[in-house]
Amino acid sequence: MLETAYKITSDFIFINQPNSDKDVYLFEKGLKTFYSDWTSHRNLLTSYDFFKMLNPKKIECTINEFIIFKSRPILSSADNNIIALETIPNQHHYDENKHPYKNSNIKLEDVYENIGVFISLKDNIKLDEYYGKVLGDKKIVYDSRKQ
Repeated sequence: MLETAYKITSDFIFINQPNSDKDVYLFEKGLKTFYSDWTSHRNLLTSYDFFKMLNPKKIECTINEFIIFKSRPILSSADNNIIALETIPNQHHYDENKHPYKNSNIKLEDVYENIGVFISLKDNIKLDEYYGKVLGDKKIVYDSRKQ
């Protein structure tokens, strides 16, 4: 996927997808995100997966810089993105009339709905400007410019 993107763009690449960084953390609490086991969404890369793909590209100068970030915090199990672990695959947002019971009183830490990546292919691309346009609460996981 990224190899094709490198070939068809000349400035930057933006990736936004469901975040699977905290799947084990949620599993330990008897929870999961509704998209954790979607059979039709096979690209559930973690922040570290993106780093492992992009850092060698930066070292070999295929890309210039990259930022990996999370957006839209999920603060508790009451969020409708969170469902019980026993829920069958390929479900959508939590519906108490349809899905197994979940404890909605569990505080969650550092769980975000989305993971995003900005990749600049040229040195004149201002990644901060693009990052600033992402709406809502967000948190940088890794910034190749600060390493």
